[in-house]
Formats: sequence, structure tokens, C-alpha cells
Amino acid sequence: MKKEERPKVFSTSDPLNRKVILYADTLEKHIMERHYTAYDKSQVVNDIKSTVEKPEKIYYDKNIDTREVFIKEISNVSDYTSVVVEYKGDNTGIVATSYPVNKKKLGRQMRNAKKKYPEDEN
Repeated sequence: MKKEERPKVFSTSDPLNRKVILYADTLEKHIMERHYTAYDKSQVVNDIKSTVEKPEKIYYDKNIDTREVFIKEISNVSDYTSVVVEYKGDNTGIVATSYPVNKKKLGRQMRNAKKKYPEDEN
């Protein structure tokens, strides 16, 4: 019997040319329910996709070594959108979560985090 495939919201590429997928169940059951309850879903999807495709910075996650944190200023939601992507060996990433974050909280979260992208600045 064929295994049922998880419905995708989108599949795109990050600036390092890696495939990134957002699944519908992650969007509905985690991201929208926990982090964006008062926001328009289509706008949240656009913000997540934009952050993955054109982040201002990408950091290595400080707690889970297979995850990276994409950051982009998105003024219509909060100061920034943070998207956490999990990479598993084949250069394909899965969006694990996303949440709005203000500048102060972002500074605390990213303190001492190692930056992956862009490489030319600290």
C-alpha cells in the first residue's frame, strides 16, 4: 500500500540553493495555532516564504544542530519574522516553525548564535 504524501503549502529555495518545504499540517496545527492566531493565513505564508527565499540573516540554531533560523524584517507582522528550518542530510529543509519577534527579543535569542549567511559580516 502506498504511503500518503503530506500536503505541501509551498516548496521553494533558500539563498544557498537548498530546497525548503512548508507542510500544511505544520502551518495549521503549529504555526497558526501557536504563533499567529490573530493574523491572516495568506499573509503569514507569504512572510514565511519571503523570509526563506530572501533572509537578512541565517543563524545556526543554538539547541538543535540540524536546524537553522532565518530572519527577515517584516513590518506588517512584528519587527521580524523568524523561520526555523530543519535540514536532514539531503539538502532539503522542512519548516519546523515560524513566529513574529520584536527586535529586543530577537537580540536575546540570537546572542552568541553562529551566523551562517551572509558570510561577509558578523
